[in-house]
Amino acid sequence: MLQILAYKANAYIYGIAKPYSKEMLRLRGGSILKEIVQRMNYKVSCSSSLSADCHWINSLKYYAYSAHDTTVGPLLYTLGAQDKVLPRGQYPDYASAVAVELWSTESGPSVKVLYRSGPGQDFITITQFVEGCENMDMCSLQQFNQRSEPFMPKNIAEECQAKRVNNTKISCAEMKRGEKSAFGNFIMPHKSH
Repeated sequence: MLQILAYKANAYIYGIAKPYSKEMLRLRGGSILKEIVQRMNYKVSCSSSLSADCHWINSLKYYAYSAHDTTVGPLLYTLGAQDKVLPRGQYPDYASAVAVELWSTESGPSVKVLYRSGPGQDFITITQFVEGCENMDMCSLQQFNQRSEPFMPKNIAEECQAKRVNNTKISCAEMKRGEKSAFGNFIMPHKSH
């Protein structure tokens, strides 16, 4: 019973209680989504450049972050895939993972999103569940950028100044805990007990 109450309270705080708050999702999961999108776009823009600024990313094949379930969950919600991959009313399980892959295809740069629900489970493609990329195995990077834009904060420090969203007080102190602890091209949640 307490676990159910804790989930419901967290769902409200993290903006994932119905009705969803796009602003809360942007503040909770948007920073990591923005980091991923910016890194993929930088990789593409540097792909044909030999400049010193691009050297580090041109040789980069993999980038990873480690995160708690409280970051992985809002990230899945910013993608719009939560209802298809998470058990009803739950957060991601311990050792679940999200992978975002950047592919070079004949039609241009494309994104594939995968999810692993827990230890011993295989990754499954969830791109087809990402809002704006429905029914696709891969989503063009341009389309992924467009669908992600509403969830990416412009200035996280300014946007998360103490204010009320759905009668919940949000401040930067609360946001900074998850702002840079999260995802990239691979994410592993850690549950706190």
